[in-house]
Amino acid sequence: MSRMKHHHQHGTLLTVLIICCTLWNVLASIETKPQPTNVAQPLRNAQQKIRSAIQSFQKKRDKKQGTTQDSDDYVNALTSMPIKEVTAPESMVLPRKVIELAAKRSGMIGRPLNAASVSECAKFIKQWYHRQGYVLSSVTGATLNPDGVTELKVEEPVMANQPVAIGFAKEVVIVDDDDEGQKTVTYKQFRKMEAAEIGSSRVRKPVPRSDLNTTYVQTEGRTKAKPIARTLDLYPGEPFRWQQARWKRILGAGLFSNILKCTPARTNDGKVQLQVIAAERPPRNLEYGVTKSFYTGSWEGEVEFEHQNLFGGGEVASLNVRRGAKDSYPSIRARYTDEKFGFEGGYGIEAFSEFIGETETDIDNDDVVTFEVDKSEDTSEDEINEIARDGLLGRTGLTFSLNHPFASVLDRSAGSASFERTTTRAGNHEVIASTTLEAGPFLRGYPDEARHSLKVSLTGGGRGSPKRSFEVTPFTAATIVAKEIFPLSKVDRPICLAFNHAVTASSSSLPVHEARAAGVRASVRGYNSSNGAVSSSLVGTTELRVPITLPSTRFGQDASLSLFGDWHFVDSEGGQRDTKVMNGRFARRSSVGIGIRKSIQGLPLKYDICFTEDGKLGTHFSLGRDFDVL
Repeated sequence: MSRMKHHHQHGTLLTVLIICCTLWNVLASIETKPQPTNVAQPLRNAQQKIRSAIQSFQKKRDKKQGTTQDSDDYVNALTSMPIKEVTAPESMVLPRKVIELAAKRSGMIGRPLNAASVSECAKFIKQWYHRQGYVLSSVTGATLNPDGVTELKVEEPVMANQPVAIGFAKEVVIVDDDDEGQKTVTYKQFRKMEAAEIGSSRVRKPVPRSDLNTTYVQTEGRTKAKPIARTLDLYPGEPFRWQQARWKRILGAGLFSNILKCTPARTNDGKVQLQVIAAERPPRNLEYGVTKSFYTGSWEGEVEFEHQNLFGGGEVASLNVRRGAKDSYPSIRARYTDEKFGFEGGYGIEAFSEFIGETETDIDNDDVVTFEVDKSEDTSEDEINEIARDGLLGRTGLTFSLNHPFASVLDRSAGSASFERTTTRAGNHEVIASTTLEAGPFLRGYPDEARHSLKVSLTGGGRGSPKRSFEVTPFTAATIVAKEIFPLSKVDRPICLAFNHAVTASSSSLPVHEARAAGVRASVRGYNSSNGAVSSSLVGTTELRVPITLPSTRFGQDASLSLFGDWHFVDSEGGQRDTKVMNGRFARRSSVGIGIRKSIQGLPLKYDICFTEDGKLGTHFSLGRDFDVL
């Protein structure tokens, strides 16, 4: 009777332990249940785990003591043993501190193993996995060793040998066909067919694209999977990690018009592959329009051809040609960039030949621009005569740029090195080498979507000419730009108060065309866009932007009114001073006004009416969006 009672107690204890472990497995599976794409396998049988733990414990105890114990003694020891440490030896990404914190918060340390504490620990680690982007990883079990160490079993699916696979689709229009019933044609083919029908009937109007019956069909694409995987930081054999910020950078590059599928999936070897099906944008673009010269402030016609996906990784090659109505020759820029989707390692190479001089044709004697040079500076007589006599004509050179050269220190930075040769109308030339470092823009958000940005730029270099035996004259320049946007209402198109302030300072030896460019950047609406050559400036703009709704919605509702005030203080020390626009070394200008903003067929137009501080009424027309904090 005693023997039967002993076995009955033993069976009851073992059954209770099995039930507890089974309950813990069920709770753990609920907490770590994967999404449809999760690759976690079913948990092992709870009874096998208990039997294995008991046998392991018994063997180690027997070997150490040289005695044989009843299995119920081992079960009792195992169930009452306090946990000394929790580890995850199979994990590739879990930091030790995270495991320790999870064990302490769940109450596992110093207490016997139980389903509730293990489930709480697994839940905490699952949350950490998701915060870090390891959305497929989870805790699948736990094992208690005889030495009091609990080993967590984790599943961290790793990437396949080809981490990313891209399939391509294109949108086509489904049309009725007398012979085939229905067929698919491209959007361009449909518009040609539609134009022919409209031309013959002169009744039907073009069908809006949103009303067309369309579908997607498989096609060939240009984008390669390897650059996408590298940008997403997905490499073979490493745990799958989804980083939404990196994916947004890829989408922002403009390679795809639509993403039909983006899902991690199992491969035949049990690993994970990110499968993407996308519709690509046409990579080649031809654009034309008008712009203002950075160096003269005059309007120029512009034509640009651009290929936005040259080798399948977002590489951009472009050719830009500009020319003003009175320019002696066109300005040409050829550019190649591989920005690595905005991450570290991106670079660009640009070759340029630009007209930067004053126009000579059709200038009356009264309109001739004269320049003065401050002779108090340490400048030789030859240099003074040369500046007074010669006028700049053009510049040719090469620029190499890098994205995020200080990624380990700054989130946003850029660097560039430039080598150029400037020429004058008299045939003289000067060689200039310079380096520019940019930090920012550094963004900061405030309540109610208010935001602020700060950007700093530093330039240093040297210049020399054959007339001075290429004696190097160093120069430096620095610029700080601060922008703020404050929405004044909580609607889709709020009224906004915007500020833009910039301060620029440079040495007196700054190249003349760069000093003139600084003068153009310091312009005030209502005045001539050129301020001559400027060595330092302080510029400010305040705008109150009020969205308005127009009666017609043909071009969309994006119109707004802008109440603004502009001002600047500029200093021409050491540079050429334009006596027609600046009566002295220092100049101050300001204006207030109202303007309207509207995009027509994708072209953002701005027209302002200004009242200047000297009592004159002026107008200002420009292209582009109002400044923003991005």
